[in-house]
Amino acid sequence: MEPAPLPLAGVVVVFLRSPDRSAAMAREVQQLGAEPFAMPLIDFEQVPGFGEVAEALVRLAEGGYQWVVFTSVTAVASVQQHALASGRELTAILGNGVHIAAVGNTTREYLAGASVAAHLVPELDQSAQGLLDGMPAGPGSVLLPQADIADAALAEGLAAAGWTVDRVTAYRTVDYPAAAGRRLVVPVPPDDGRASATIDLRQFRRLAGTDATVAVVVTSPSSALRFRGMLEKEASRDPGVAPLVIAIGPSTAAAAAGAGLRIDAVAALPTPAGIADAAVRAVTNRRTAPKNGVLP
Repeated sequence: MEPAPLPLAGVVVVFLRSPDRSAAMAREVQQLGAEPFAMPLIDFEQVPGFGEVAEALVRLAEGGYQWVVFTSVTAVASVQQHALASGRELTAILGNGVHIAAVGNTTREYLAGASVAAHLVPELDQSAQGLLDGMPAGPGSVLLPQADIADAALAEGLAAAGWTVDRVTAYRTVDYPAAAGRRLVVPVPPDDGRASATIDLRQFRRLAGTDATVAVVVTSPSSALRFRGMLEKEASRDPGVAPLVIAIGPSTAAAAAGAGLRIDAVAALPTPAGIADAAVRAVTNRRTAPKNGVLP
């Protein structure tokens, strides 16, 4: 008896991230039979100079905050690099009795790699809302370093819980690629899987025009919005069957849906395994969907 085909056999999975930041997810779907590609649409730039971030770090080192809330690995990396630029280690700045909250296990692991322990990480709902649900009530001060285009919902939720929120722009989100001299480099651990090849819009259009099932993984609200904008520019073309769209979490799904994207699956957890499970659900639903009222 022949073995059953892998659940993602014949599926092309496109991650809207750089190859290094999508490597673990690419390996996961590859093990299920998919062919992964990276099509990065966004990149990150460090905020230059010693503005509000530097002032916040001085206050942080002096014990002026009870909590620091990190919403992503990028936010941690940005604060870490700002700290190093001022001649201090992140551990020294965060070692003054401040509590650390992280949205998700990936951010917690990155903090741990920098010898910083997170005191609060939502286990089930690894999102801003999950963090708000687990955060104690104020009073006190919270440092919230975010991207320039970050949604205000988390800051507003913290304020509603009695906290004084110091929301600072730690980095900027830009179209890929960022300027070489300003690019915020986010180190990622080495991965033992094959790095996914990088494709551009022309190559994506070619893939979408084949008989292969194409699934696109949107990993942030900003990448979802840029992908929607890319599709709008392509509206005059015939790209073949519309790609499946998989969101890494609820906030990304909400942003994508708000921009007019149809979401085929949302990962239960923002992890490589969670993404792979969502991809299998989306592909299975498409393959088993009735065609002209008749199941395949």
